[in-house]
Amino acid sequence: MQIGVLNLNFSERTAHRGSKPVPLTAIEWELLELLLQNVGRPLPAQYMLSEVWGSAFREDDAYLATWIWRLRQKIEPDPRWPVFLKTVVPLGYLLDVEPSGAQAGPRGTARPHAEDAPE
Repeated sequence: MQIGVLNLNFSERTAHRGSKPVPLTAIEWELLELLLQNVGRPLPAQYMLSEVWGSAFREDDAYLATWIWRLRQKIEPDPRWPVFLKTVVPLGYLLDVEPSGAQAGPRGTARPHAEDAPE
């Protein structure tokens, strides 16, 4: 599976950016698997928390946000402007494996191209 320049092998649980290995934790793999099962579909934070950590964590949005931040550090070209792992306010998070040419802005929202910016 390819996400941008990141090559993922789920059977071996290995990730590479080019020839460099990218270490992912068991939780990061579980999050990626859940997101890939629902590509392009926003997943509510409560659903993700229940699926990955169980119902005891269902209301801990900050916990999930921390793990999403960690995962973005590893899969995004520029984690400050995510193009693959997006925040969809107020719905949750979605994985876009074929993002459009638009760059993303803060928290995964669309950011205008330089030519579209006001002068």
